[in-house]
Amino acid sequence: MPYDWFEYKVDNITKFRWFDPMAEFQKETIEIPQGQHLVEFEYVFNPQNASLDNVPVWPDRTGVVYLDDVFFVPTPPCESLEPNPYDFEEVFPVSPWSTTGEGDNLWSLTNDKAYSGATSLRSPVLEGGKAESNATLHICEDFNGGYLQFHYIASVLPPFDIFVVSIDGENPMPVMGNGIVNEWSLSPQFWMSPGPHTIDFTYQFNLLDDSNDLSNIKSPPEREGEFTHHDVIV
Repeated sequence: MPYDWFEYKVDNITKFRWFDPMAEFQKETIEIPQGQHLVEFEYVFNPQNASLDNVPVWPDRTGVVYLDDVFFVPTPPCESLEPNPYDFEEVFPVSPWSTTGEGDNLWSLTNDKAYSGATSLRSPVLEGGKAESNATLHICEDFNGGYLQFHYIASVLPPFDIFVVSIDGENPMPVMGNGIVNEWSLSPQFWMSPGPHTIDFTYQFNLLDDSNDLSNIKSPPEREGEFTHHDVIV
């Protein structure tokens, strides 16, 4: 900006917009519900109709957008949470669970700590710039309504990191805000209406700004920089 921007729309509704030049390809995942949809990728020049006579030109701006490897991945049939409570003693990820993150920054099973049994689910250790990783639970259409609850250990502390839970992508709720937990705790009850839902357990690192330098900020010795959870009840 103010020269141009690139955005994508789903059914004529803008979902995301990019303003800054990129030097490398970036992967973007767009979730689309069932049915027929129109997805548009739009490059707009001078969207605010401003005078560009005296605006300095960024040396790394090319004024073009590249797209490559556009593909669709069908959503697998929904499977109910079994067992319930879910104790992560089986393979992960397996339906109705999935995990997303850049590169190898994915959630995985661990034997380091467990509330019951021998295994729990652990977030990756994130470092460097702003980053996040998600463990996602999909709830089927036949869900009759109820609440979500789980045991967790969240050894996190802003501005380093935070752990949040969101249901259907709305109103992310911090489970850990300004303290560090190194013992198993029981989460609040998160109410869910009947019908399908998507629950994201999100571990975020350097959440304020990807340019922040955290090297000179002293991390408390009890901060481990990870999140672990167990016994998810739906």
